[in-house]
Amino acid sequence: MRLAIVDAEELERAAVKWMLKHGPVPARVVLESDSVQALTGGGGAPRLDALLIDPEHVRPEGSAGSAGYDLVRSLAATLPETLVVVMGYSRTASHVVGAVRAGAFDYLAKPVSQDDLVECLRRVEAACSGPRGAGSPWTDSQAYSQGELLYDLLFGNIDNLKEVWRRSRVAGLKELPNAVMVVAIDNFVTAAADRSEAWKRSLRRSILEVIRQTLEEVDPAPQAFVIGEDRVAVLVRVSAEPGAKEHLLKLASQIRDAVQGSSTVTVSVGIGNPHADPTNLHVSFQEAQKALGRKFFLGENVVVHVDEVSSTETEGRFVSARDPLPSLIARVRAKDREGAIRILDDVLEDLVATTRSAQAVKFAAADILLALVRVVFESGTYSAEALDQSADWLQAALKAGGAGELRQIMGGAIASIVDSVDPGSESSRLTVLRRVLDHINENYGRELTLTEVARTVWLSPAYLSHLFSKELGMGFVEYLTRVRVERAQTLLVGTSLSIGDIASEVGYRDASYFSRVFKAATGLSPTQYRLQSLKL
Repeated sequence: MRLAIVDAEELERAAVKWMLKHGPVPARVVLESDSVQALTGGGGAPRLDALLIDPEHVRPEGSAGSAGYDLVRSLAATLPETLVVVMGYSRTASHVVGAVRAGAFDYLAKPVSQDDLVECLRRVEAACSGPRGAGSPWTDSQAYSQGELLYDLLFGNIDNLKEVWRRSRVAGLKELPNAVMVVAIDNFVTAAADRSEAWKRSLRRSILEVIRQTLEEVDPAPQAFVIGEDRVAVLVRVSAEPGAKEHLLKLASQIRDAVQGSSTVTVSVGIGNPHADPTNLHVSFQEAQKALGRKFFLGENVVVHVDEVSSTETEGRFVSARDPLPSLIARVRAKDREGAIRILDDVLEDLVATTRSAQAVKFAAADILLALVRVVFESGTYSAEALDQSADWLQAALKAGGAGELRQIMGGAIASIVDSVDPGSESSRLTVLRRVLDHINENYGRELTLTEVARTVWLSPAYLSHLFSKELGMGFVEYLTRVRVERAQTLLVGTSLSIGDIASEVGYRDASYFSRVFKAATGLSPTQYRLQSLKL
């Protein structure tokens, strides 16, 4: 989506650009100015989908003497293919109505909030790709009304049936859709990773055009428009007959096959049930999205009806994949890329086989990535670039459309981490060892094992044992015993606790065993040590 921002308030322009950059709607600012000279001058204005303008705060030069809603009216006539969105400080109904009457597509109250901006841009996107009349989509008010009504029904923004029928008459819609199909581009995250916004938009438009051509003979005509980076909603009117499901499956299969035959990508289609009440169209939309989630396990180029999805498949419970993590991280630290990938494959295969929720699998994968990113930081190779890359990996993993795409994303992340980590870094070893020693010093009073301590720093027990020998010149058990004996010595001298209580305090259940360990370390039994200390 190509946007222009015209506002004499530089801070407001900067705020809107920041929200656009970090928002969910793909949009790019191609023109930013404090006047409309670049839009109306003779230098040739860029092609725009929407113009965000505060008509009360523009630099006078070049505004052709117009201001306020006179300027909006002039721009609507001068730029018939651009949607004009007015920004203003007034929140009164009269100003909003005045903006719309002057030809504005929408009104945003300043300071503009991100929620309001996203909502507005989704409307713009729906109008750009939504139902069109015979004339220009930007000058056909009926097309606007259709697009806005269908958008509001799709996202559940209308709960008043009387309002639905009133707006449908204004929009010229004799029959309203009652079922939704959602078409998703397979493997979009990886396919679009290094592509420009222009490429992504071109792909969406080509898919949209194929869908419209495929369904042009259907009566009543379905409506299709883009609802996200990789998704198109298809709104269909079907009868309540028993064959409604088969009819929707047939249409979805036609769409899938048409895209496969005319594009370099494939799509999968999720299908919701028809609902008689038009205010429940959003329920069918949610069902279609739920059905589409099943393709995570089925693969690419599939058609799924919501009836094929059990209620437990989308619960999204968090699933831990931490048990294999020490082995995986040990492979990463050792720069064993192939070994790490093999473990990853086993982990993902097990998650997919035992987990019925796509979201749960992706959350578990993100948990693995977070643990691996810590390896990068602990190796001393932390940088701002590494942090940005980590965020990209996590976002891509959570957006993965299928298990295969998730495997590709995770494999690429692990390969990059293996290449960047320095297994011999002194800072890495000392950081890990310091954390281990802190953990022992805080928990020596209970049962501790090498395996448990190794898990706290994502190391294999064998590697941690090697680290103790190399850096401290002693094993894990010897170090733990030394900590416990030193604490026992303090308690024997500074308190009147019994030998049994002191043994329990420092992590030994058996007082006799504690006495033997203590004597082996100090040459004295606990009682002898206490008596000798008292004599001193």
